[in-house]
Amino acid sequence: MGTFIVSLILLVIIAFIIRYMIKSKTSGKHPSCGGNCGSCGHACSALEHSISFLESQKK
Repeated sequence: MGTFIVSLILLVIIAFIIRYMIKSKTSGKHPSCGGNCGSCGHACSALEHSISFLESQKK
């Protein structure tokens, strides 16, 4: 019985987390991405990768 209650509580918590993530993503306020690629730490490497990919496609 105790395992069932703990499992149910965890399931409810996970459902709320998923609901929050979906709502914040659809409203454009996703916590992992601000939508500004210029301020992203990976923007430079992504840009370099894109440029090298495009250059290889031209050949």
